[in-house]
Amino acid sequence: MYTLIVPCAGNSSRFPNMRPKWMLTHPEGKLMVEKAIDGLSSNSFDRTIITILREHADKYESDLWLKQIFGDKVEICILEDPTCSESETIYKTIIQMKVEDAFCVKDSDGYISVNLSGKNFVVGKDIRKMPHLTNIPSKSFVLKNEQNILTNIIEKSVSSNHISIGLYGFSDTKKYIDKYLELSNLISDEIYPSHIISSLIDEGNVFRYLEADKYHDWGTAKEWRSAALRLSTYLVDIDGVVFKNKGKYGSKNWSGNDVPLLSNVNKLKEVQKNGGQLIFVTSRPEEFRKKTEASLNEQGLSWHSIIMGCFHSQRFIINDFASTNQYPSCIAINITRDGDNLENFI
Repeated sequence: MYTLIVPCAGNSSRFPNMRPKWMLTHPEGKLMVEKAIDGLSSNSFDRTIITILREHADKYESDLWLKQIFGDKVEICILEDPTCSESETIYKTIIQMKVEDAFCVKDSDGYISVNLSGKNFVVGKDIRKMPHLTNIPSKSFVLKNEQNILTNIIEKSVSSNHISIGLYGFSDTKKYIDKYLELSNLISDEIYPSHIISSLIDEGNVFRYLEADKYHDWGTAKEWRSAALRLSTYLVDIDGVVFKNKGKYGSKNWSGNDVPLLSNVNKLKEVQKNGGQLIFVTSRPEEFRKKTEASLNEQGLSWHSIIMGCFHSQRFIINDFASTNQYPSCIAINITRDGDNLENFI
């Protein structure tokens, strides 16, 4: 058997005044925990177990949410009491759910795409390739040789160019249990998976380093918010913003060629490349949809939708805000007509 364990039994202290972080909604509509395991092939595992707290099931219906999302593809392990560490959560999951043989642990607060191989491994990334990565001192650091065999893994001490990113493989549940219980008697502070792996390495167990293809870190509310903002929705007027302004009448009308405002077009393409969603709005009537779509396509722009026939008047954006959708949840930008300077505002 090969089991995937996703611990979701923490108190989410870095996400104050919110429901448990793994239940937060990603801009694409999935929960954080859904996105966290999206990069892993479900065919790789015989079982997938998500571990939650009883108090979260009672207060937020978290067990019902998971059943509605995953159906019978995922088993839910409910712990009656909070644990002291992720390592303890894993230990209790193994015991309660009778996990046997090899297992893999995936944190709920990050997206990882990787080709898994072997059973004892640590998945990581080279921080030199991630210039925008934040909160680096809070990571665990991997020391390895040229054959990508771990020589050590060190918690919260900058000691190499490679960090562990929250995906670990263990070949034997019994070894994990024995090592966790041993360290519980020796360490009074929090026991991290890195402590268990480091101690297993000292005893001659071989752990391989696997480099992730993609990694998105949502370990803090700031990082989650930053990721969400990159996937913002933009409602963009067409005439005067994307193309030089024209109307229904005169020699420069909607039937003629659309002249692009190139700087604005390039900025919108950059927004799209970063994950932003474009909704175009226009006073052009429905009869000009195909021509308008062709003009946008010619500029390399795509869209979620195009709303035709809008009133030629003010446009209001109305949205709610809360701790999970922070203020301001909507922003209005006004540029001068045909002002090719959108880059100054976004």
